[in-house]
Amino acid sequence: MERPHHCHDLLYELMTLCWQENPLDRPSFDVLAVKLQHFLTTHEESWGERIIDLQRMFDKCTSEM
Repeated sequence: MERPHHCHDLLYELMTLCWQENPLDRPSFDVLAVKLQHFLTTHEESWGERIIDLQRMFDKCTSEM
């Protein structure tokens, strides 16, 4: 698949690793968790409004009910 325009290059690179034809070439869940945590913490300042805060949205929706 082509990289979506809003997808960070490093995140897309991680996604392509998950699409390897041979399952043994794909990262394990533990490796994915570590890489995603590292990615999110090292690029946190650049996220701005590109990350959806699901908890905040849920809280807002439930408070409006």
